[in-house]
Amino acid sequence: MGQGGGKFFKLRTSRFIQPNHWTMLGASFDAASGEWRVYDVLLTDANFTLESPSDPWHYIFGTRRLARDWTVAAGTPMRFAAGSGESMANGQPAPYALFNGRIDGVRIAGKVLHPTDMIHLATVTKLEEAAGHAVRGFWNFGRGIGTLTVHDATAAAWNGRGVNWPQRAMKGYHWKASTDWRNQPDEFSAIYFREDDLLDAEWTPSFSYAVPRGLRSGIYAVHLQHGKSEHYVPFFVAPPKGTTTAPTAFLIPTTTYLAYSNWTRNFAQLERYPAFHFNADDIDFLMQHPEFGRGLYDQHIDGTLVTRSSWRRPLLTVTLKTWLHLINSDTQIVDWLEHEKLPYDIITDDLVHKEGKALLSRYRTVITGQHPEYQSPEIFNAVRDYMGSGGRFMYLGGNGFQNPAAWRNDGIPAVELRRLNETYWTPQNHEGERRFELNGVDNREWDHSWLTQNLGVKYAGTTFGSGNTYYKVLPDSKNPRAAFILAGVKSDIIGDYGTHFGGAAGDEFDRLDFEAGTPRHALHLAKSEGTPLPTWATGQLAAQMRDAYDNKNYASIVFFETPSGGAVFSVGSMAYIGALNHNGFDNDIARMTTNVLKRFSQPQSFKAPI
Repeated sequence: MGQGGGKFFKLRTSRFIQPNHWTMLGASFDAASGEWRVYDVLLTDANFTLESPSDPWHYIFGTRRLARDWTVAAGTPMRFAAGSGESMANGQPAPYALFNGRIDGVRIAGKVLHPTDMIHLATVTKLEEAAGHAVRGFWNFGRGIGTLTVHDATAAAWNGRGVNWPQRAMKGYHWKASTDWRNQPDEFSAIYFREDDLLDAEWTPSFSYAVPRGLRSGIYAVHLQHGKSEHYVPFFVAPPKGTTTAPTAFLIPTTTYLAYSNWTRNFAQLERYPAFHFNADDIDFLMQHPEFGRGLYDQHIDGTLVTRSSWRRPLLTVTLKTWLHLINSDTQIVDWLEHEKLPYDIITDDLVHKEGKALLSRYRTVITGQHPEYQSPEIFNAVRDYMGSGGRFMYLGGNGFQNPAAWRNDGIPAVELRRLNETYWTPQNHEGERRFELNGVDNREWDHSWLTQNLGVKYAGTTFGSGNTYYKVLPDSKNPRAAFILAGVKSDIIGDYGTHFGGAAGDEFDRLDFEAGTPRHALHLAKSEGTPLPTWATGQLAAQMRDAYDNKNYASIVFFETPSGGAVFSVGSMAYIGALNHNGFDNDIARMTTNVLKRFSQPQSFKAPI
């Protein structure tokens, strides 16, 4: 509590808040006496209830009196889960003493309450159930899930705003068994606050750039340099809304860019991941500056998995001259398109999320990036519907279209991801909390066969722990339907080169699988062979992995026509595009890919043999 003149005192009870238990934390202030009193009551302690014959209050409160000349501070915002410190540059007090954990049932009364009344007020779910307590504020965190608005149920309507996107759709004190906050919002009436949540860094702009009218669609970057230190801030220029400048669209996977943004976790194990090429200075900087926020593969300060990622902060992994992953690798597709003089437009996941099939349908062909792993349901549907109406699709990556994510729809470029499995990377998504707050999707209910049914391949594995390899051309390549694809290809071994650890097949890869849903008329043009084993795989494990890589988990190149007159070409490998520029683009991977795009760009429809 502030005392003026920069002085303050702290109020505390005689014990710490117990992890994984609901505690009623209450405070009262008697204006006449100047006395503050604070209580904590462990609501889930079956061995010590309020009906205990012993005094249940003797160890759960602390008191302090203010000086007689106390006054109310003016201009200080009311905050939950944080106090107010010194003023920042924007005039607002800096957050102070931030809380990490869940909060539910925030209430304010206009009089001093006995702790039993505090408990009643904190645990009722409706304002009318709190009659007689002189309620001045009654916040219901189960209302407004998916927004930043925090609703007060009183006539005063003291609504608040979540700062830096604290996590909602979280189990509250009244949770019983529901797995769907949309049906039982009162059971999901908690907000999970973490001091390292970050939605908007709110930096003061140093400069701005207005995209000139008529600037060609493409990937651009701002080059920042200070002494020997440099950084590139990429941005994407799409054609004017409602127009196109080319028959082909290169779809930039911005959803996945955000998922991996500022990722640091696996770089502590580089001896197990020799295929990771990265900028060590950037990783060291991020480790030293957690205030820039983490990606969706990292942990919060309290050990829970990060589930939200925003573009409104410095993104050191969404840059150029860094590890060959996502945008830095995707520029290799642009390099190929430019070299072959194949016209293209740049569009992005977030644009497709907003505009849907209408955007994709302006193009004869859509090309993906290296790793379009995460997509919103709107993007999944747009791509499916686009192909269902005759669109041609070139999936030039691996482990793509695997999991749903959710984009914010309030203009803030940020995504949410709640994972399928509790044990993936770190325990999280406790029972009942896997359902996204933004769109209500539950990963367990999602159709994870989408990739196989629509693009003809199924995720098969990873070679980040070993290295990459080549493709062996298969008999299906001789089918007349594939003649245009293999025209000019000189060898049965293709892609035994490339910037991704020396091979076009690997990093993460997908395979044809008819049993899992690959269309029965799909042609299996090539499959990977000889994938290197990790250095740590020896003995029986090495034999098992050898069999798996050769016979079960391999990369496939697949082609098939769709009933609507379109076609799909899938390469099943994140490393594929790293082979495009080998030998000045004079190689079989580049030749085959160019053949496909040129045919896909022609108006003649494809005919599926079904």
